[in-house]
Amino acid sequence: MSFLLENPFVDRVESAELLLDRLDLQPAMRVLDVGCGPGRVSLPAARCVGQAGEVVALDIQDEMLRRAQSRAQPRAIGNIRFVRAGAGQGALAPGRFDRALLVTVLGDGSAARRDVPADPADPASGQAGTVRD
Repeated sequence: MSFLLENPFVDRVESAELLLDRLDLQPAMRVLDVGCGPGRVSLPAARCVGQAGEVVALDIQDEMLRRAQSRAQPRAIGNIRFVRAGAGQGALAPGRFDRALLVTVLGDGSAARRDVPADPADPASGQAGTVRD
């Protein structure tokens, strides 16, 4: 399905650069890209946050992670960590991200709902929410 996202029409309507401009990414930020696919947004995000920052590219499909890695390697982008897991599966250690992206994430809708409490040690973390895998 990634061929649907990697075409000139999508780039004109929903370009990674346009999305990232709206996020105001800064050097040294940590970004989570859920459902990263072939890295269409992860790679430009990694450039935005620079070597002091990090992008965690999360996807459930090995093939998508391989494609993203193969696109990052020749560009010498080394600040991306690729993780095979679904959102909410607990694959990431507790931590903070300055931004979290879910861009054109396709799901099967079969996962159970999980309640996620707000971080009581961090008043800026906001209210509890719900995550669907």
